Amino acid sequence: MEKGIQHTIRQYDEAFSKCREIFVKNPRLWHFLANVASKIYHDQLYIKAKRIRTIDEKCTQKVAESIEGEFEACVNYGIMALIQLQLDDREAIELTETHAMQLFDDQ
Repeated sequence: MEKGIQHTIRQYDEAFSKCREIFVKNPRLWHFLANVASKIYHDQLYIKAKRIRTIDEKCTQKVAESIEGEFEACVNYGIMALIQLQLDDREAIELTETHAMQLFDDQ
């Protein structure tokens, strides 16, 4: 049983590391934190979840994006929404890359 739990923890760590890597490599995501209202995150999460459901139900895609990539986007938008909840307006405007990564890691 413990082997199963360790496997799940490893899978979680790998998935989260991949999401963090996407966040690190795309500065537009952490700049997005400073310039977007929190409602946008709700909208983006809804759009991604709807897309995952559509792909799953129809078993076809017109755009060559994986369901895995859509889930990674959901994780990042969710983390970004949590970060924005912690920031006041002034702090969000002055957000640096280092600070954005620290906030991401704290989630």
